[in-house]
Amino acid sequence: MVFILVLLTFAGFIAYDVIHNHRLAEVTAGETVPKRVGAIRKSVVPRKSGLTVPRGIYYHQGHTWAKLLNEETVEVGIDDFAQKFIGEIEALNLPKPGARVKQGEPVFTLKRGQRTLKLVAPVSGRVLQVNEHAEEDPDLINESPYEDGWVLRLKPTSLKENLRNLFSSDFASHWMKVLKHTFMNKYAHEYALAMQDGGDLAPGFGMELNDEQWKEVTEEFFQNF
Repeated sequence: MVFILVLLTFAGFIAYDVIHNHRLAEVTAGETVPKRVGAIRKSVVPRKSGLTVPRGIYYHQGHTWAKLLNEETVEVGIDDFAQKFIGEIEALNLPKPGARVKQGEPVFTLKRGQRTLKLVAPVSGRVLQVNEHAEEDPDLINESPYEDGWVLRLKPTSLKENLRNLFSSDFASHWMKVLKHTFMNKYAHEYALAMQDGGDLAPGFGMELNDEQWKEVTEEFFQNF
């Protein structure tokens, strides 16, 4: 598969990231995590692809992220690739507070028209809070996927182990760039997907796919099995 072959090119980055995140996980276990979101650096890694990847956040391959708010609270949301893929979100289906979720398993769903996109939990834990503002106005996710558009907050149960399975912002920057070019090479030329100036993916680019392609991409890129 094209996707697998491209990712193999970045095997070195993956090896580096595993070691890097292992060290981060050990630091997390031994140090106090910032008490407030404001303590986390919000600088963004410059990206020619137009996809933003803030620092201080851990990224899951299913296009969700985890931000440590304090020792017992992890904020969860979707990344820039995911929100641009579906475009204008019409509905957001969230779990109830108290629900238990497992890393890599579906935890909430985005909907636009007849299309749904399941997003997985970046870490395991118990749901403490959902973002009711985003539930009422899903545009918040499109406008601010890493800040006001957060989706839910968890009390983690296996944080140290879970962090080892996530990408740092440095690797996530390379990874999203690979995904962008993989998608464009596989679909954009044949189906003339709308592109912005500079070749960036336009909001809602995934909605141009037919049903068969949508299923293929959501399984391959978002782990919707």
